[in-house]
Amino acid sequence: MLDNVSVVASYFDTNYEAVAESKTQVPLCSNTVHGNVSVSEQLDGFGIKSIALDLRTPSHMRDDFRLLGKVFQCENKAQKIIDFYDKYEKLISEHIKDVPEADRPTMFFEMHSGPFSTGLADSPFYEQVALAGGRNVAANIDNTLAETTEVSAEWLAEQNPDYILCESIGLGYTATSINYLRITKII
Repeated sequence: MLDNVSVVASYFDTNYEAVAESKTQVPLCSNTVHGNVSVSEQLDGFGIKSIALDLRTPSHMRDDFRLLGKVFQCENKAQKIIDFYDKYEKLISEHIKDVPEADRPTMFFEMHSGPFSTGLADSPFYEQVALAGGRNVAANIDNTLAETTEVSAEWLAEQNPDYILCESIGLGYTATSINYLRITKII
C-alpha cells in the first residue's frame, strides 16, 4: 500500500529538500534537537510550518495527543488514548504510593544515543523512571547545560543500579550489541 511513498525522514535523519518537494501540508516532528537546530527550525528555513511533538515526556503527552486530535479531527479518539494512559498512570501511582523513597529500586536509563548515555533530572527519562516508581541513579549529576550526559562504565558499576533499562529506537538491542553491559535483572 505504501510502496510508492518516499521516505523523507527517520528518527536520526531528515532530508529537508525532499520534505519541501513533497509539499506536505504540516509535517509532524519531534521536538528533540539532534545537533544545534531542531527539525522545526530547519523546516522553517524552507518556509514550512511544522508541529513539534514531545510524546516522550509524560507530562507533555496529554497536550500533544489533544493537539493531534484537533489536527486530524478525531478529538474523541485522542481522548480515549489519554484516558487509557491516565488509567495506567493512576494504577502505577496507587501501586507505589506507600513505598518509601529509600525502598524504591534504583535504575539507570540508557538512551539510544550511545553506550552509557543517560537522562538527567530534567529529562523525559527521569520523569519516566520516577513515574514507574524508580530512582534514577543519574539524577544528581550536576550538568545544568543539558538534559543528558554520558557516564563511564566505572561510574555505572559504582552506582550498582537495581535495573538497567536500554532504550531502542527502531534498531533494537541484541545480545551482541550490549555485550559491554551485563544485565542482572530485566523488568
